Amino acid sequence: MVDITPELIKLFRANGITLIAEEVQDSVNEYPLVTYSEAENSDNAVGDNVGYSNIAYTINVWTKSKAECMSVSKKVDEVMHSAEFMRTGSLFQTYGGLYRHIWTYRRLVYEAF
Repeated sequence: MVDITPELIKLFRANGITLIAEEVQDSVNEYPLVTYSEAENSDNAVGDNVGYSNIAYTINVWTKSKAECMSVSKKVDEVMHSAEFMRTGSLFQTYGGLYRHIWTYRRLVYEAF
């Protein structure tokens, strides 16, 4: 199993975005808020001492205005593409006065065993 979450958190931080785990966000967080959850971490091809893994993340952008949501979402997309992730899905929602953009991303990662 490969863990690239620390690398991703550092990359977001370098781009001025605090990325926090979805399970620790709650109503006391300030907005805009960007959360993540690892959606997949599975073997793709395995050899004697090397392999590749499918890594997928769900990234949520939470804001109090639609314009801010779109602006932050654009930055998130740029950061994920710079980390060689491919966007695989997008969903926009509003709920309880918040705007939420849900992105899904996937990447194939080299893994040495």
